[in-house]
Amino acid sequence: MNVLEIANLTKSYKGKKVIRGISLSVGKGKILAIIGPSGAGKTTLLRCASLLEEAEDGEITLQGETIASSIEGKAAYLPDKELNKARRAIGIVFQSYNLFPHFSVLKNVIDAPLTVLKEDKREAREKAEKLLIMMGLEDKMNAYPFELSGGQKQRVAIARALAMGPRVIFFDEPTGALDPQLTTQMSGLMRSLADDGISVVIVTHEMSFARDTADEIIFMENGCIIEQGEARKVIDAPEKERTREFIWGSGR
Repeated sequence: MNVLEIANLTKSYKGKKVIRGISLSVGKGKILAIIGPSGAGKTTLLRCASLLEEAEDGEITLQGETIASSIEGKAAYLPDKELNKARRAIGIVFQSYNLFPHFSVLKNVIDAPLTVLKEDKREAREKAEKLLIMMGLEDKMNAYPFELSGGQKQRVAIARALAMGPRVIFFDEPTGALDPQLTTQMSGLMRSLADDGISVVIVTHEMSFARDTADEIIFMENGCIIEQGEARKVIDAPEKERTREFIWGSGR
């Protein structure tokens, strides 16, 4: 079963096409990595796929429900109430983490379950504590974001995303603030999420991380998919000349 399906997605900014008819799918418990040069449209694709932005045209299906349909060359989305409900199946971990600076670590994690999902406070707290322990942050629950390292902030952001019970999580450059040891740990964490049936979509510039973590890789340039396939095959033996130029030029 595909948790997320996108067909013929397009997006423009100020009259310039940034996404050009992209189609992709992500299966349950699968990890998809999106790579490509700066300006390829990777982050825009992530923002449209995660429903942070509306596409210009195309179709988006989430857990079998059609979120956006192409009608007369324009994407028609569900009404806001239904769209907001659909968003609850999506988790997003931003490159900047977007933690609330005036909230403790624990409050950062329980805030959305309390305010959005209307969960019982005790249950929300117990779930948050379990997630923070899973992230190795049991001694940081009462700390504030300014007291944390980049890697710790990222793990708080992941715990916050998981607290909403998502079926797919999007990561924007997840290894940007991590040293090699933490990068390896992040890869293992993503694999464990996938093993639990959560689908993962990663935008990354780290070729080795993409190869070792993802099931499938998409290489993008100029808003188009140039090549896609099994992760190790795309990185180690790409079929397209442009893919080879990019990967070998990046030093893998």
